[in-house]
Amino acid sequence: MPPKSSDSAVNQEDCLLLAIKAYQNGQFQSKAAAATAFDVPPQTLQYQLCSRTARSDTMPNSQKLTKSEEYSLKKWILDMDK
Repeated sequence: MPPKSSDSAVNQEDCLLLAIKAYQNGQFQSKAAAATAFDVPPQTLQYQLCSRTARSDTMPNSQKLTKSEEYSLKKWILDMDK
């Protein structure tokens, strides 16, 4: 299966946001109906409505340092190099 292009990902994100707004404004009685109307996966709409963090926005399990620790270490290494 070929990877999705960035245009289709942006389009799906736009459709997802429209589905969320339409559901929250009461235009649809169910989440499934809103998902079907805007052609987005129902589970994705459910996750977004429950404020679940997207996997791409979370810190990977294999990352050992926080951003601040990484920044401090990088700064220390560059200072020691001088």
